[in-house]
Amino acid sequence: MGVGVDVSPGVGLGNVLGADDDASMDEGPLDLPQPTIGDLLILGNYKNEPIQWRILDVETDHALLISEYLLDCLPFNETKYDDKKGYITWENCTLRTWLNKDFYNEAFAEVQQECILETPLKDANTQDHIFLLSVDEANDKKYFSSPEARIATPTKYAEEKYAKEDERYCEGRWWLRSHNADGFRAAIVRLKGGIFNYGYTVHTHIGVRPAMWVDLTASVKPPTVEID
Repeated sequence: MGVGVDVSPGVGLGNVLGADDDASMDEGPLDLPQPTIGDLLILGNYKNEPIQWRILDVETDHALLISEYLLDCLPFNETKYDDKKGYITWENCTLRTWLNKDFYNEAFAEVQQECILETPLKDANTQDHIFLLSVDEANDKKYFSSPEARIATPTKYAEEKYAKEDERYCEGRWWLRSHNADGFRAAIVRLKGGIFNYGYTVHTHIGVRPAMWVDLTASVKPPTVEID
C-alpha cells in the first residue's frame, strides 16, 4: 500500500487532482501513470488545510477516494427525529445535505468539482457527489484489509474546534451512511477501527470522513504540492 505521492508537476496522480483556485484546464486528459490503491493525493482545501485523500479503488478511469483524516465533527442529523421527515435515513439526513452543498462548495474550486462524479447509491436511493461509506463498503477487505486500516484521526481544525467543546465522540469515530432500523441511529467506525452496526443516535457529533468517486481523465492541472 502506498504511503504518499509526490504531486509535483509531471509526477503521480496528484498532478491531475491537486488543483487549487488558480488551476488551469488543459484541452484534453493528461497522460498519467496508473494510480495505485492506497496512494495518497491532495484535492481541495477545507478550513485552510489541504485535503488528503486515500485511493480505495480504481475502475478503469475512475477512482474511489476517502479522506485520510476526519475533516469535521457533525451530527448525522441535527435532530433525533424530524416531524416532517419521520425516521432519519441517509436520504433525508442533514449531513448528506451539508456534504453535497456546504462542504462541496467550500472545499473544491469549480475546476475541481468537474472531476467529482455524481454517484448512484443504490442502498440509499440517492445520487451524490460526496457521500459516506456504507457498512458493507467499510467491511470490504478490498478497501480496508483490517480494522486497524479503518482508523482515522481528526485534522488540526477538527481537533482544536471540538477539544474546546469536549466532544469526546469526535476523537476518532466516524459516521457511515447505513442507518439503524429504528430510524434514530446510524452506524459508525469506532476508535480502534471496529464497525458498530447498532450505531449512535443521529444527533450525536461524530467525525466526518467524506468519500467520492473521481474521473481520472479530468483535465485539471495543479501547482506544485507535496505530501510528506
